[in-house]
Amino acid sequence: MSIQPVIMPRAADAATPDPRPIVSYPLFVSESFIGVLVSVKPGQAVPLHIHEHKDEAFDVVLGEGVILVAGRKVQAKPGTLVFVPAGTEHGLHNPGAADWLLRETVHERVYACSALRLVWLAFLKRLPVVGKRWRN
Repeated sequence: MSIQPVIMPRAADAATPDPRPIVSYPLFVSESFIGVLVSVKPGQAVPLHIHEHKDEAFDVVLGEGVILVAGRKVQAKPGTLVFVPAGTEHGLHNPGAADWLLRETVHERVYACSALRLVWLAFLKRLPVVGKRWRN
């Protein structure tokens, strides 16, 4: 089984967009837990952003770069692990001359409403006729 990449166009700055995409390679995906390898080329960046309901952990596999977390710059090289809690502003930047490879692990927080929806959908799957109407 080969891993298919996911292409994510990103810009280091809205005024000067970087035409090269940042590529992610999915490692595993479940309902609320995701793991990907992220390849950041020299000069590329992921702009500052916030995930309201996702905790993220970045583990550097290869190369060096900068992870910006809540206004702090973290020089990230192999062996560095940076945790970004939900609601925290963060971004990535590779100012170096070599590729930067990170393992990103994401946990999406499941709230009571989401959990009830998942239980409801699981229940509907088990109803042969009635459930078909509500699944679509």
